[in-house]
Amino acid sequence: ELAAGFGLPGVAVAGGEGHGAVGVEFDVDAVAVDVTGSKDLAGNSQTDYTPNASDFDIDTLNPTVSKITPSVTTIVDATVGSKAFTISVDFSESMDTGTSPTIGFNPTVSSTLTFVSGKWSDADTYVVTYDVADANVDVNAVAVSVSGAKDFVGNAQQSYTPNMSDFDIDTLNPSVTKITPSVATIYDGTVGAKGFTISVDFDESMDTKTNPTLTLTPSVSSTLSFVSGTWSDADTYVATYDVVDADVDVDTVSVDVTGAKDAAGNGQQTYTPAASDFDIDTMNPSVTAITPSKTTIADATVGSKAFTITVDFDESMDQTATPSLVLNPSVASTLTFVSGKWLTATSYRATYDVADANVDVARDKGDSRIAGMIKPPRRYANVVDSDAISFAGLHG
Repeated sequence: ELAAGFGLPGVAVAGGEGHGAVGVEFDVDAVAVDVTGSKDLAGNSQTDYTPNASDFDIDTLNPTVSKITPSVTTIVDATVGSKAFTISVDFSESMDTGTSPTIGFNPTVSSTLTFVSGKWSDADTYVVTYDVADANVDVNAVAVSVSGAKDFVGNAQQSYTPNMSDFDIDTLNPSVTKITPSVATIYDGTVGAKGFTISVDFDESMDTKTNPTLTLTPSVSSTLSFVSGTWSDADTYVATYDVVDADVDVDTVSVDVTGAKDAAGNGQQTYTPAASDFDIDTMNPSVTAITPSKTTIADATVGSKAFTITVDFDESMDQTATPSLVLNPSVASTLTFVSGKWLTATSYRATYDVADANVDVARDKGDSRIAGMIKPPRRYANVVDSDAISFAGLHG
């Protein structure tokens, strides 16, 4: 209730429901004026006066922003479009709908949001609409500022302190950062169930419910069969394959990756595959030629390191692995192995001492041939191939 007399003798002012204090901020919906104690010139007292329900109001209470509501909490690729994003601002009381508040952002995010229109959806709610562009950005916190609004009677809004964050923007598309095969070259030792994996690393946390598609060029389907794919962590996908020995040699296999999404649902950026991510070599080497230094060992051949056998292969070999030459019959009384060495990546030579054992190794059916055996090594491990290959040996 306001002070009796309102500064005038005999005048009482009664206030209705209100807020605040005199001289500060006040909102009184109805103020009734009662009048007592007056006399006319003859000295007669006034008749009793019945006050009106309301003679005037008081509203010096400034409106406040009560809530900021974005249409989505995170703007993503799926949000992009015309009039695709709104911000609703709720005030504490009925407002002057002929005056629009000013809405600002920190940071400005002008590359993503363009103001389209603003309107009052009801007496205390203002809605701003924006076009959304895909600026390929990631902004973790956008704060909304509001200023310039007035309430119904024209009182300016109280200064609004923005929240730390009202919404986020993530239209940044994820990228493939690395392709890692479990081995650089698939060979016989890799063959088996779940014998090969490809790990794909991305540059941000991904939607682990969406698996990317890995495409191999060439397809190498005779060697690799997809088994399963799993996310080993938030940004790494691992594809597992069965490996079959298809006896092939593929020098370059590239891996393409498509269809992945980040945690916000943005599709991955187009990935340009490397020229080569891994190789396949399950092709077993073959002996192409056996060349003895003499077609017939005679007395004239006897001596130290007097006889050699050269073995040629059809591809580059592992020169840390030594092939084994086995002569049949052994002719150990005549030939003693001295040393072996690789002449080139595809040619191996064994050297023997020759003794005069006074023997004649006759060929079957008139052809005195000594048959030998050679076991070529695998290319990528010190493993001897189980396939024995015959070669023409000594003639007598």
